[in-house]
Amino acid sequence: NSCSDCEAECSMGDVNGDLSVDVLDIVQIVASIINGEIDFEIACSDINADGSVDILDIVQIVDLIFGGRLNDANSANISIGKDALLLSSNGYIGGIQMTLTHSDDFSIELTKDALVADYNTDDNTTTLIVVNPETANLFTATGFFTIDEVLASSDGNSYLNVEMNMPTAYTISDAYPNPFNPSTAIDIALDT
Repeated sequence: NSCSDCEAECSMGDVNGDLSVDVLDIVQIVASIINGEIDFEIACSDINADGSVDILDIVQIVDLIFGGRLNDANSANISIGKDALLLSSNGYIGGIQMTLTHSDDFSIELTKDALVADYNTDDNTTTLIVVNPETANLFTATGFFTIDEVLASSDGNSYLNVEMNMPTAYTISDAYPNPFNPSTAIDIALDT
């Protein structure tokens, strides 16, 4: 399906059919993705014509609205600080889409410094999208979580390679001076 097949129903990016491409369309696409229910003609929002709607299409619609950006990022890095997930890059990030798996006691608060930031939790899986983030702090969270998938784009044409700056190896020392003293210490070393 290409948008030329649906011109009578919508124009490219106008998913709500109000004859305008604006933030209302972006919000509707974000809500549909995170809820797993595309409730509009897919061709209206599939800007890159790959047969699916994701962060690439959202970033291209943002570019339609605001014009192209300078200094697009070509790499990004995710790290976890104290209860926060941080995104750093070497330029502009148009949007990021993530899937997290987490414990029952998990809670999340997305940044308010973005064009659109929304999430949906279904059992122990959360899907989130942050469009045009303005700060490095994408969200704060409590509870244990793992990152299953990260899709990020600066230009809407391709996905960025996102490095995860998280420990992959660790060592734990023996307890010293010995575990039967009134006080004991254990050293933990992380590779990152």
